[in-house]
Amino acid sequence: MFYQSPYHCQQLHIFEAMENTSQRMNWISQPQEDNESIYDMEEFEIEVDGLDEESSEEIDTHDEDEDGDEIECPEGQEKKNEVDDGKPRVGMVFESEEHGFQYYCNYAREMGFKVRKGGVRKSKKNDDVIGRRLYCSKEGFREERFKKLEACRKRHNPETRTGCQAKLLVNRAENGTWVVSMFVEKHNHKFESPTKLKGGGKVEFMMQSFSEDARGRKDLCPTGKDARNYLGTKRTKDFEIGDVQALLNYLSDMQLENPYCWYAVQLDLNGQITNFIWADARSRIDYGYFGDVVCFDTSYGTSAYSIPFVPIFGVNHHLQTILFGCVLVLDETEDSLVWALETWMKAMKGCHPKVIFTNEDSAVTSAIAHVLPHSHHRFCLWNIFRNAKKRLNHLFGSGCDFGKDFSYCVRGCETIEEFELGWKFLLTKYNLQDNEWMKRLYFKRQQWVPVFSRDLFCGDMLTTQRSKRVRKFFKGHLSRDMSLEDFARGVEKAVISWRKKETEVDSHMNQVHPSFVVRMYIGEEAAKIYTAAVFLEFQKELISSLRYMCEKIEDDGTVSIYKLWMLERKNRQYIVKFSSRNICANCSCQKFESMGFLCRHILKVFFVTNVHYIPPQYILNRWTKDAKCGAVVYQKGEQLQVGSQVRYSNLCHQAINVAIKGASSKEIYKVAKFSLQRAQSEVENAMRRQATESIGSKKNDNVTTEKETHTRGECLSLLPYTFCQQQPPSSINVDLNDLTQHDALAPLSEQS
Repeated sequence: MFYQSPYHCQQLHIFEAMENTSQRMNWISQPQEDNESIYDMEEFEIEVDGLDEESSEEIDTHDEDEDGDEIECPEGQEKKNEVDDGKPRVGMVFESEEHGFQYYCNYAREMGFKVRKGGVRKSKKNDDVIGRRLYCSKEGFREERFKKLEACRKRHNPETRTGCQAKLLVNRAENGTWVVSMFVEKHNHKFESPTKLKGGGKVEFMMQSFSEDARGRKDLCPTGKDARNYLGTKRTKDFEIGDVQALLNYLSDMQLENPYCWYAVQLDLNGQITNFIWADARSRIDYGYFGDVVCFDTSYGTSAYSIPFVPIFGVNHHLQTILFGCVLVLDETEDSLVWALETWMKAMKGCHPKVIFTNEDSAVTSAIAHVLPHSHHRFCLWNIFRNAKKRLNHLFGSGCDFGKDFSYCVRGCETIEEFELGWKFLLTKYNLQDNEWMKRLYFKRQQWVPVFSRDLFCGDMLTTQRSKRVRKFFKGHLSRDMSLEDFARGVEKAVISWRKKETEVDSHMNQVHPSFVVRMYIGEEAAKIYTAAVFLEFQKELISSLRYMCEKIEDDGTVSIYKLWMLERKNRQYIVKFSSRNICANCSCQKFESMGFLCRHILKVFFVTNVHYIPPQYILNRWTKDAKCGAVVYQKGEQLQVGSQVRYSNLCHQAINVAIKGASSKEIYKVAKFSLQRAQSEVENAMRRQATESIGSKKNDNVTTEKETHTRGECLSLLPYTFCQQQPPSSINVDLNDLTQHDALAPLSEQS
């Protein structure tokens, strides 16, 4: 049953009744429920070099039609994309021609065919392109002149066209959007497997350990070319003599110290190095634990030679920023970004993030759609507010309240209806109805307004403070005067300081007890489960729950519906649906869905229904103290291949994980070293036993046949990307002073 907020109904009535625009904006000045102010726009003050200019690219086409005019966009047309099953429909609206082309390409890739750009329609007024035809690649037939040339070749290219009539036509509307005017779905040929549509390309220049790590895997990146190593343009910037080689030497030395470190480079048409990407062992392991939400922002700044620096980062279980990789891109073209994302995905074993945050950029958007079509793409709020100060600087510098009003409209509204109402208020009060940037921003609202992402887990990435801290942090370690090698070393120093803080928190995690503001059993349980940082956020919700009134409004026996509100804000109400059968609840605020821990409203309902513990289904493993316990399980390709290369990669991953944790202190180092020595001894004993038993019956272990059986442990390593939920075995108290070298090297069977 749907419950409409009385507060929302009241505001709709005010909007219809008020005639004074300034009075209409009074609702925006209401206080926010959370302690953190949402009005402070000063945090977005930055150094602005100039306004971002939109880039455009001319495309040579054939079959141009000079007779054409812009079409009118029917009323309500802009809402037709809200329900999208991935299939084109007449009337669908896109922000640009390129967005329509990318959409049709994604659809074609899923179906199993390729797309070819056809002719365009141009306006008779100003010769602008107002229409585009997109065909199936098998449209038409090969022309006679090409058939004659083909007959003279030694190697003949097979005829691929079949006269297919499938196509998509998009036309530009008067408001600047592009509308689908025709869609022919039927093809006259069979579809190919999506895995066979990938282009060839030359092998990427990567180190051998990465090639071996990926060997045996099929389709780590299921879309796009396997290798986009060669950029389709020439390098426009020249490096200092020896600078590139110095960076390669640094990355190579990094890999020699730790074979699980990884890097790759991209070349231009002349064979010169242009783009760099690298990730150390810790980054690759951390991604396995916390790679569900990722930020890939190309607007962080530039390194030497004005090359954009792109840090790829996320959030760990201490709410700390962690690095997943670094990219230096010579140019921010779609090809370079596609290469960076595809290459990085291979380093992360093809595990796509569930949510990826980027800056608002057309090239980035296209690259994300191409490489990560199943990841939810969102824009960083930091960039939105930063661009607002640049685009609307006349309002921010006039002393008016636009900054506060804009911030509340974006971050303070708790329903989509409230946002739509607040946006109209904003446009009316500040006379922005005809502002083109605001129009484009509103068109993309589902990708950046938090209220549209409440049902999507975003971790702590929705806050603008994280982006601000990351920028400030890198600014203290990096500068444009650095060489490429010094820049990479500066990144390493910055990340080391991050990881040092994480190590300190880890070491005190089970030794320091948090302070309780209120003593409640559910709070004490949360302190045992969650890390200190997450517990503090949980405790805020727990304390705030005491301020709420709760009333049961429906009850059918096992399922009850509660209404909650605060006395000082009676018009702001929340609805919680609670099932006593399986102790399950969901709230209209969707705090759990977006952050991963219970909200104040559900905690209040638990209190009145005598639920004094956290149900297991509401404990997200990534926020717990044991988030990094156990092995990371990655996604495997379509075919199960348990060969020596795969087992080698898994063992390297486990061993490096032990090494990273074992180096945190002297005591843990001793335990880790003794354990590895004992493991080595047992492996060598097992190899000797196997050699004795298998004399005369050698078998090529690199090839997996259909008759080969797999153990449960091996199959677990091939399951989709997830986190191991099993707890580690009970620890054994060992006095290091009593351990001898014989004890350390003896097999477990002998010691038991």
